Amino acid sequence: MVYKPWTQYQAAKRIKEASIYNRPWLVLEKLGLTEIPQEVFELTHLEELIVIDNLLSSVPSEVVELPNLSRLIFFYNEITELPPEIGSLTNLTHLDISCNQLERLPLEIKDLRKLKYLDLRYNSLPIPEEILEKVDEPQLIISAYFELIELVV
Repeated sequence: MVYKPWTQYQAAKRIKEASIYNRPWLVLEKLGLTEIPQEVFELTHLEELIVIDNLLSSVPSEVVELPNLSRLIFFYNEITELPPEIGSLTNLTHLDISCNQLERLPLEIKDLRKLKYLDLRYNSLPIPEEILEKVDEPQLIISAYFELIELVV
């Protein structure tokens, strides 16, 4: 859902163009989106979904309807959690959820075996900054997170 008719029009236009031209990417930037329009999940050919500088509070579980995604970029939103279904995106190599409000990661993030880049900086995760800086070592970041969580419990 968007809060202004113009931004709603812009989102619909970009989604339609991605569909008509069979573009492998979709960029929804600075549109004031509070959720991703349902039409996005019909674009099963998408390889890259970029939703940045909006007002999203979560990544919808419907994202698994985009099985070809290799890059998922959601920085500068208000995301507090990732859905467990994110682990089903087996082709994902690049995940950027930086500059949000994440407080925890789903266990299923461990299933992203092809992940080569993970940016979780500038969130509320209990991971030391020096580890978060190693964006090209996603398994190190994920392992550090779950080790820290075990220490807390």
